[in-house]
Amino acid sequence: MCDINQSDCCGNGCANCILDSKPLSTKRVDFVNKINILHTYRKYKLIKRIQPNNQPHLVQLKFAIADDKKQLTEFILDCPPGHHLMMRAPLLADVENIDNKTVLRPYSPFWTDITEFEFEIMVNLKPNGKMTKYIEKLKVNDEVEFRGPIGVFVYEPSFKVEKALFIFCQGVAIAPTIPIIENIIENEDDICRIYHYSCFENIDNIIFRQKLLEFNKFWNFSSKIFLSHQKCTECGNDCSVDCDNFKRQLKYKEQIKLQRLDKDTISTLLEEIKIETKQFVICGSNSFQNFITEYLRNCNVNKNCLYVL
Repeated sequence: MCDINQSDCCGNGCANCILDSKPLSTKRVDFVNKINILHTYRKYKLIKRIQPNNQPHLVQLKFAIADDKKQLTEFILDCPPGHHLMMRAPLLADVENIDNKTVLRPYSPFWTDITEFEFEIMVNLKPNGKMTKYIEKLKVNDEVEFRGPIGVFVYEPSFKVEKALFIFCQGVAIAPTIPIIENIIENEDDICRIYHYSCFENIDNIIFRQKLLEFNKFWNFSSKIFLSHQKCTECGNDCSVDCDNFKRQLKYKEQIKLQRLDKDTISTLLEEIKIETKQFVICGSNSFQNFITEYLRNCNVNKNCLYVL
């Protein structure tokens, strides 16, 4: 059973609250009789810590179950694409403690290993953030508690009727979209087309850029990247698509727009795709999520086809 109670609330006002999300039973055919080890809080050991180049506000963390794997033959670690894990850590002594002795934050694995009980997350470090203070001091071999999976995202493969999956994401929130994409393109029978639109401040801040380039090799994946504050590295002014210096930074067939993702742009993107069956995924800050969802609802998008991660 899952140990959900009011203390599991992280206080972030999540779109899909852990208190509203029931633990999912695994539907993976190969593991139908296995128990999902994520259903209760367990300790996971930090086995790798990476600081992405030019992005001091981000840290990539890889965790593995702290228990002896030989004793876990009846378990698997199953976090479906588009779902999150709740991280529970003790409050540090220099952080004001009002009610709880722990701090909780949801994070989205962009990679998992079902049988090795391992996963990786990308964390956005926020100045003076309670969890940031803890993660900044987290070292390899330190142990942290996680449970899950949290979320309501549902994706059904399309085998006969062509379907379009629109993904709008911002910054580090691109992480939960990676396993969603991989799940679709790895299924050779799925004829769903993926249209991925990601927003970053500048070209140096693009996360999973190489992954997106690899995805672009597939017939059913297309991506566009929107940069809101790209400065020319030579003159220091706002860059333009005609800047030779900017062009030299682009990869083969990479579509990067030097603009914000506004309503007119979204309208154009939707009009370009004539596929009737559509599904939408939105990941980002609260203001980004609200902006996209409000616009889509004004376009009469069925709420059952819209997921905020």
